[in-house]
Amino acid sequence: MDQTLITESRKTQRFFRGESVFIAITLILTFSGCSQQFWRKQADKDTYRILDEKESDPRWDNPRKILTPDPRSRFFDPYPPDHEAMPPDDPAAAADMQRPDGIPGYKGWHKYGRALSVENPIWLANFEFTPEMVDEATGEYICPLPKIENLTILDAVELSYLNGREYQFQLEQTYLAALALTLERFRFQVRYLGIGGGEPGSGLTYENVPGVQDSLRNNSRFGVSQLLPTGGQWAMELANNTLWIFSGPNAGTNSASILSYRLVQPLLLNAGRKIALEGLTQAERDVLYSVRDLARFRKSLFVDTVGGGYLGLLTQMQSIRNQEYNISQLERQVIELRVNAGAPPGNLGAELETLPVELVIPDSLADKVRFDEIQKELVWSGAMSAEQAQELTSLSDDELFLKTARELVQYLRSEVTPFDVIQIESRLASSRINLLTSRQRYQESLDSYKIQLGLPPDFEMTIDDSGLEQFELIAPLFERLLGEIEASIAIIGLLDNQAPDLEQTKLALTELERLYKILIEEGIPLVNIDAEKVQQNKPERLANIKDEETRDRILSTMVRDAEQLVNLKGEISALSRSFDRIRKYLEQGESDQDSLVKAIEETLDLREDLLVKAQGMQVIQVGLRSELIDINRYEFNLNDSIGLALENRLDLMNQRGSVMDARRTVDVIANRLKSAVDVVVEGDIRTEPGTSRPFDFSGQSSSHRVGVQFTAPLDQVAERNQYRAAQVNYQRARRDYMEFEDNVKLQIRTSWRDLQVLEQNLETARQSLRINVLQYDQAVEESNAPGGNTNSGVRGRNLIDALNNILDSQNRLVLIWANYERSRLAIYRDMGIMEIDEQGMWIDPFYQRLYDSQDAGIDSGIGIEPNQFCPPLTPAGEIDLTLLPLSETKLTGPNDYGNDSSGKNESGSDVGFEHADVPGIPPASQEERPFVADPLRWSPGAGFGDDVRDGGVSDLRGPDFFRELGGISQSDSGRKVPLVPASEQHGRFVVPE
Repeated sequence: MDQTLITESRKTQRFFRGESVFIAITLILTFSGCSQQFWRKQADKDTYRILDEKESDPRWDNPRKILTPDPRSRFFDPYPPDHEAMPPDDPAAAADMQRPDGIPGYKGWHKYGRALSVENPIWLANFEFTPEMVDEATGEYICPLPKIENLTILDAVELSYLNGREYQFQLEQTYLAALALTLERFRFQVRYLGIGGGEPGSGLTYENVPGVQDSLRNNSRFGVSQLLPTGGQWAMELANNTLWIFSGPNAGTNSASILSYRLVQPLLLNAGRKIALEGLTQAERDVLYSVRDLARFRKSLFVDTVGGGYLGLLTQMQSIRNQEYNISQLERQVIELRVNAGAPPGNLGAELETLPVELVIPDSLADKVRFDEIQKELVWSGAMSAEQAQELTSLSDDELFLKTARELVQYLRSEVTPFDVIQIESRLASSRINLLTSRQRYQESLDSYKIQLGLPPDFEMTIDDSGLEQFELIAPLFERLLGEIEASIAIIGLLDNQAPDLEQTKLALTELERLYKILIEEGIPLVNIDAEKVQQNKPERLANIKDEETRDRILSTMVRDAEQLVNLKGEISALSRSFDRIRKYLEQGESDQDSLVKAIEETLDLREDLLVKAQGMQVIQVGLRSELIDINRYEFNLNDSIGLALENRLDLMNQRGSVMDARRTVDVIANRLKSAVDVVVEGDIRTEPGTSRPFDFSGQSSSHRVGVQFTAPLDQVAERNQYRAAQVNYQRARRDYMEFEDNVKLQIRTSWRDLQVLEQNLETARQSLRINVLQYDQAVEESNAPGGNTNSGVRGRNLIDALNNILDSQNRLVLIWANYERSRLAIYRDMGIMEIDEQGMWIDPFYQRLYDSQDAGIDSGIGIEPNQFCPPLTPAGEIDLTLLPLSETKLTGPNDYGNDSSGKNESGSDVGFEHADVPGIPPASQEERPFVADPLRWSPGAGFGDDVRDGGVSDLRGPDFFRELGGISQSDSGRKVPLVPASEQHGRFVVPE
């Protein structure tokens, strides 16, 4: 062999050995890349660190920044974020994914499995469940949704954070703003971009020319650059071109490299820190604005959850109760008026000029009918039986007499409904319709509130009504007592002084004694307790009243209530003498008929007195309890309120910052009107041509250049327009800020005035309720007064008006109370001084006491109505319950959409649970940074890119998958999910005792 060829071959071999490392590095840089999980974690790390930096002021310090929802949340995604299972698809749309335009589609869409549902499959575990609610084979919920009993404010706020879509959206907006800032910061770091912005790359090309030569060419480039705060930029880039010729006359190796550098520094256009740092400046400020927006949103979320929804439901609930009370009173008065209308009317006369000459009144009618010669009337006394009516009309054949007699019979024997009763029954029907409408509206409002809390509308839920206890103005005892006194007519109504019955009278007296005992032993102590509370609350009550005239009126009302209570208790006590007198008459009545008649008459009177006294005690209780209705008073004056708002409103701070943003934009755009003058320093350092050494650079083959580039600003119409528009936008921003500040003042002034007026209206509403209750009491007394004409309609109208006024007063009281609290919430939010704790509750003492109620053992938690029986909602086999591919079967064969699933992923490796990132419990040793604390005391990781869903759990399927998810759904603050493995065997659940 020729020595020259041998030598060249050895050189080529040495070169290949020398360049092998370089080629390997080039190929690794070219073809390798970081995983999806790496980039996601890096983005989270940088973003959460930025958010931590921006929360430098307690006024916009947010306890939660983590984007991943709580595992108990309805929209928590339990699947690994970088290997998401495919969600359920629309069947018709799935065909287009399978074969778009008839072309066979991608077969590996479901390589990570299929999600059971779009929502978190175990979110209902937060509400506790029983084994019957879960299919043992699949772990799927097969029962109707549970029922939340007595939802409290604490529960509502917790649910709004767990499932609130708007809160999650606001968190995401803050995260995205910080994410955008990471790029702006990265722009000023050293980047792997060469001259012209090219990324590192390499290309390997094999070329074969038959009969001529075989060659292999490698082109590689690698560069770095950095943007300078002054607007300049430097860049360096290394490019290499290596050619290996394996055959032919030119066989051998040729490698050429170029090391280029470039420095550009603008002098006019795009020059200076003002221009170069504008993007970074704005991005930094945008993150601050977004963090403040999140802090203000947490205030608004509390106000909307409590004031906008919860208080509204309580108001509607109390309004329904007031309507129900109104209807019960209307029904009671209908009965009373019907009873009174059916009672003997006394003497009733009909016009008659003279009695027929032959008419002789028989002895059987002697005490019933008579002729009044002065009034020229035929007068009938008392009720008329059918026999008496027939006997009266048969006394004479005289036409005038028969006409008069028939008039009396028609009136006394016909069942004519009194006009008073017709009026009240008409009002009763309207009230029942209104009640049904109110109940419907309440259910609609409740469904809307469920959606506001992130719950489905078919989720059964009731509201805790303990906040309405102060609006129970009449104790249920008095309602029951009055009902029993009125019902006693069934016994006492049998008494007849015309035919007195001793035993019946004793039975009636025994019933009245029982009712009297209830009034003495139970009714009066209840009212005494209310009176004591009023006296204890009197100093604070009067201190809160600024108007001296109102204070004097309230004081005189309290004194009058106390005097009336003392007098009424004395009158009730005096009723005992009536009982003694009746007993004495009954003892004498065993031998004396007149004494028995007196006992009956006094028993009838005693029942009426007892009813009046019980009603009077009820009236006093309404007045006393109306004085106990309390509000959380607002203490700041108007000027202080406005000053606090101007200093602490976060959105006002952002609006003020936007004016500066607009002003900076004017200068930035004005720079575009300047000419482009750039100083350019650049050069190339090359290797000697024809050499095979890629790093053998030679100064003789290099070049260095320095120069100035200039572009005349002649075609600047677009820039001119942008500049003028920026000036206009700046003036708009100034006006917008002034308007925004004025609106802030207007909001505060409006809320402050509302609070003042509502506080005064509350006092007026108390007085109005007292007056209307007295009006109703008097109307009832007049309605029950014997001997009156019930056909005039006056009594019915008085009763209706009185009851309507009471209903209006009751509704107005609760509405004023709710509106006052709404206005108080709004003004604290609008002043910017509403501080929200980590659990999402306002630190106001009234709301913080709710924690004390919960800690004291008062039932304020979410109560769940257990399901006694849960039939499967879907027959087995009708839906696909595959969560993830099972490792044992590898799921071969066609899937739901016709794709052949061979159990391999795109890279050809097996797909199964042993390789999938299934949600798991984070390691106990994992450190947590304080700044990522969750409002619900749950933390998904350290806050620097860690995610609880990144953990791996091997060989899980069916119920075990849900059991593992149930483990991560438990938090320190939430209720534990009572679902644990019964044994080492899979597929069984037990509820711990």
